[in-house]
Amino acid sequence: MDLLAKYGEPPKDQFQLGAGFAVYLRRRRARRPPDAKVKPYDASEFAMMDESKDDLSTWHVPSLLIQLQARLVVPLPGDQDAAKSRLRHIREYGDELTRRGFDVEGLIRQGFAPYMAASIVFATKMEDTFRAEIPDISEEDLESLVNHFRVPAGWSEIVSRHESEFMHASAGTVGKGSGSAWPKLLASGLGDRLTTWISHAPLEDVIDWRAPSLEEFFSISVVETSLDNPHCWLVDRFLRTYLHEWPTTSLHQEWEYLHGERMPPCRPSEMAVRRIDANELGRLIADRAVLQGPPEAQAARLSMNEYTKVAVKLVKNGQTLAAAAIFEAAREANPGDPTAHNNYGFCILPDRPDEALAALEQAAKLFGDSMELVNVANRLLALRRLGRITTALELAERLLLNWDSVKGSVAHMWSFDDDDPSTLIDVDNIKTYTLDLVVRIAEDSGDELLIKRWRRTRGSLAGDG
Repeated sequence: MDLLAKYGEPPKDQFQLGAGFAVYLRRRRARRPPDAKVKPYDASEFAMMDESKDDLSTWHVPSLLIQLQARLVVPLPGDQDAAKSRLRHIREYGDELTRRGFDVEGLIRQGFAPYMAASIVFATKMEDTFRAEIPDISEEDLESLVNHFRVPAGWSEIVSRHESEFMHASAGTVGKGSGSAWPKLLASGLGDRLTTWISHAPLEDVIDWRAPSLEEFFSISVVETSLDNPHCWLVDRFLRTYLHEWPTTSLHQEWEYLHGERMPPCRPSEMAVRRIDANELGRLIADRAVLQGPPEAQAARLSMNEYTKVAVKLVKNGQTLAAAAIFEAAREANPGDPTAHNNYGFCILPDRPDEALAALEQAAKLFGDSMELVNVANRLLALRRLGRITTALELAERLLLNWDSVKGSVAHMWSFDDDDPSTLIDVDNIKTYTLDLVVRIAEDSGDELLIKRWRRTRGSLAGDG
């Protein structure tokens, strides 16, 4: 049977080149969806897996991007040796990404630009932010916060001039007396001006945060920040765990890639590190189209990964309020970020468990259907400290129903030892910590049946990593 005669030519994608010429491309098949049994993607797990390896060629792409981002978007270290080490690492991570087919200059000028712009403003306004968030902060605590980072000369003058002009234009409504002033400044046009500068300035100046002159900066022809480019998509794809955190432009680019309508901007094998569920992606794109509620407040899209490390040091030094101020700034910059709410609640848990619980529950709502174990453990501890034993055990029961879907990991957690409630401990497996905490809560109830049941449960699940 003549199949061509019966069914006709198979469909082709056609590009007209003019003068009667055309190129026909084989239609690509939709890419294979992820295995439902595989645990959720988490870029930080790759980073922990790779950080002990000396050979960067063995690192996964998420690890390289995390490390490159960390050194680009955090204020420069004050120590000269540390500053030299930063530049060396940027070059090494960039070279390895280039070897794998990535456009590193594009990643810096576009993919990381919104993060860098936010970080420049935050770092410049850091002292004002912490004074606003913690009115009674000691000079010692403030100095320990600000001295962690060095803001190159020139940026303070640039931000101050923009702030003065914007204050005048907006009749002084730039969050006076509020720690939210810096994200408002960022969204008032300063963010767009900064990302425009990042896209055109000499690359060395961008990497070094070398500020231009006032005249040069304010004569820039500003282009509104756009996330509709492959570099922003790659940053979201490899570093943002939850699809609902992605801007709509990245969701659309991922859809095109999954359906063979977009070429990968790097080696195809590197893209396979993460597989996206096309059904979930399609539902989210449809929701965005109907609800018009994407998390597009990208001007203040500040990555707090490296600030977390500073906060942990502050907590270990007993400076919990100073640490909380970092995450309060993050919450105000991006109210839709569940991690910022969780970390803020964690920092204030020993001193203000009621306020901490509210922040932790807000984080839980933003995390959505997935039960993030660190968040659940923090909520359990807050409920215990508030004496809400029944509610805590109800939460533990819900956790038990989802136990197979949660994963264990290392974490910094508060001790639940009653004699030492404000001690930060390193937890090797958050699952074990949580089970021990639930047993302690059951013991607080005084109900022998509950105590025996949760002890048996801990015994049967303790080895489950």
